[in-house]
Amino acid sequence: MSATIPANFRVVYARPKFAQRGDTWSRVAKCPHTAAQLEAKADAGDKRVWRGISEGLSALAISPALEKKS
Repeated sequence: MSATIPANFRVVYARPKFAQRGDTWSRVAKCPHTAAQLEAKADAGDKRVWRGISEGLSALAISPALEKKS
């Protein structure tokens, strides 16, 4: 199942679709946050972070609102 990344969100970390939760994220764009920080925000329900599967990759994306706060 693949999801669409929300409009205006920017992918900053990615890893293979079938990676385990403990596998390392690869940074694909400049971001002041670590992957662990973004995962914690997503787990807490922060809507400024999107985590999902897109185009065969597991991705972490951030909204412009989170970038402005940094």
